[in-house]
Amino acid sequence: MTKGILIAGYGTRKGNLEEVMEKQAARMRARGIPEVHIGYFRVSSPSIPEAAAEMAAAGIDDVLVIPYYIAEGKMTRSLIPEKLGLPCSYGVTEKFGRPMKVRTAPAFGAGDLLASILCDKLADAGASKDDGILVLGHGTLDPLSGNTEAVADAENRLRRYGFRHVAHAYNEFNEPSVADAVSALAAEASAA
Repeated sequence: MTKGILIAGYGTRKGNLEEVMEKQAARMRARGIPEVHIGYFRVSSPSIPEAAAEMAAAGIDDVLVIPYYIAEGKMTRSLIPEKLGLPCSYGVTEKFGRPMKVRTAPAFGAGDLLASILCDKLADAGASKDDGILVLGHGTLDPLSGNTEAVADAENRLRRYGFRHVAHAYNEFNEPSVADAVSALAAEASAA
């Protein structure tokens, strides 16, 4: 079997997601993994099915999909597998003209590595332990998603690292809202 990795991202009309994902793929190739491909759920190209078709055409028949997502949810558990012709996160698909074994790795999830990355980004931005920090998550309607736990965990870990004014919020679907979290941070800062 010829193995390959498909990094699956959401896609974007703005921003630098394509550049970021290309850097991740280049890092994996530099570590000796030659067959690393990128596909997007929507908007950006190639799409996940287009990338899988390219992999099949190149003779790859064993694919590990790495979702470029912070937390598990409907996207990682069902929508990405559906794009690959699978009913769940693993199986064999023939959607791309030949049998292809596909497994989906879990999303990044909560943990020290994510918090460490956040600390690096805060340092790059010149943040101090006294600045207000808002950890923002998309939010989800999926009650089994790890989305809310990952966002709240990032806030808690930043507090344990000594950041004094940290809150979390969600863009939609979950509470607290961005407006409520910013208000809470402002009240906390004025009380200090």
